[in-house]
Amino acid sequence: MKNIYFYLLPHNSFFPTLKKIFFVICCVVMAFSPRVYAQEQKEKPIMESLQELEKNVTVLEAEVLQRKRLMRSEKIIDDLDVLNMDLKDVFKLIETKTGVHIICDEAFEGRVTLSLKEVNAFDALRIILEPKGLAYEPASSLAAYVMSDEKYQAKNGFSFKDKLQVRVVPLFYVNADSVKESLNKVKSPSTKAVIDPKANAIVLIDSPELLGWMEEFIHKIDVPVETKTFPLQHKDASSIASGLQDSLTENVGRVVPGATANSIIVTDTPEKLIGVEEMIRRLDTEDQKIQVQIHVLQVLLNDEHQNGVDWEAILSNYQKMPAKDSATKDVKIDTLRLGVISSEDYLVLLEALNTIGMTRTILAAEKDIQKEEVLPVAISPEATLNLSRVKKSTVVSSPNQFEIFFTPLNQEAGELTLRIQPKARASEHSTEVKVRDGATIVVGSMFADVTIESIKKFPFLGSIPFLGVAFQSQRKDIHKSEVIVFLTVKFLPGTEKSFANVK
Repeated sequence: MKNIYFYLLPHNSFFPTLKKIFFVICCVVMAFSPRVYAQEQKEKPIMESLQELEKNVTVLEAEVLQRKRLMRSEKIIDDLDVLNMDLKDVFKLIETKTGVHIICDEAFEGRVTLSLKEVNAFDALRIILEPKGLAYEPASSLAAYVMSDEKYQAKNGFSFKDKLQVRVVPLFYVNADSVKESLNKVKSPSTKAVIDPKANAIVLIDSPELLGWMEEFIHKIDVPVETKTFPLQHKDASSIASGLQDSLTENVGRVVPGATANSIIVTDTPEKLIGVEEMIRRLDTEDQKIQVQIHVLQVLLNDEHQNGVDWEAILSNYQKMPAKDSATKDVKIDTLRLGVISSEDYLVLLEALNTIGMTRTILAAEKDIQKEEVLPVAISPEATLNLSRVKKSTVVSSPNQFEIFFTPLNQEAGELTLRIQPKARASEHSTEVKVRDGATIVVGSMFADVTIESIKKFPFLGSIPFLGVAFQSQRKDIHKSEVIVFLTVKFLPGTEKSFANVK
């Protein structure tokens, strides 16, 4: 029994060996487990990507199928490219692509070579038949009878060519796709324009009178052009492109943001590109710092000028802006009147305002502002004014104060565009004004009633302390006043960098 237990119980020399084996197994498991986990984690996003790709392919296939159905319903052939094909086979090809059944009253011989893109089945028939002295009549939206032009004329009293004609206009300098894009903007709805991509030509279908005008239009835009890329250093490509388009040759010039960082691509005639380069040089300058001087003036109108200043006769770039919904308890407004005056006229105007009433300054300040920074100008005229201290009066803040917001938008060629928007509670009205360096924007026709207190004294006796009150009389009068905002713009000197190289 003892020997049996001896052999059943683990021997002391066996324990170290077992520990070593167990340790090796643990090391192997720990070494491979991260790889297995990583492989599982890696396979998971791959499967998700494959599922997403499969979903996108399904959507794309559905869109292609929908487009084919739409083109078939409208009898549109996306691509008709035949080379020396028998006429009967061309008819079969059109029928296969669009479902339009072509019926011939006799066997017509001939071969066809052409390349058309996105063409209506009946337009394609006309393009094919007319040069061969053939004609067709639509029997329905799904069928057409093909016959000789003589038979068509005997039946209808006029030739197949009399009502509509086909004219092929070859292009020598520009791409047919771009010409069709320009043509679609000016042609009548009845005019059909089809692209022949292989010949780089436009196939026109319309009345003879209109075809002549359309052909002349195509010849005007089919001119030699060049394309240049202009890197920009200061201004955003989209803003330069939008400001440049109107200066390019009509229906020829094009400008788009470039593929590289902040650049524009311009296509136009070589002569026009010379001027375009100089224009971009002027536009692509560093924005100068802007300083505005704000002067808010209140004019106590005399009896002859109760309607306020006639701003239309004084200001250039005169504008009217509705602002009735922006009026407050203190400031009465129906329509703001605004415009621009030069620095010389500004000084003359200040002198002239003294002739229509007594003036006083409500606010005088200056501030440096940046592009898109909103500058609020608060207008809060005092309701009561003592004549003895007009020149020393101060601005009193009011909960019903009226505000005008000035926002610089952009600088171009020494000119600043500002957006002007009145706002007290909520106003959707705004306008834009362009002003040059040193000029002043004027905003008027804001009215406020002012109570004026005046004191009359008996000579000498009215000035005696305490006793003089008995020899004084006080009077309060309500006067109409006009509040005027002057905003003078000044460009501060800034650094300018050289124009980038043109490619």
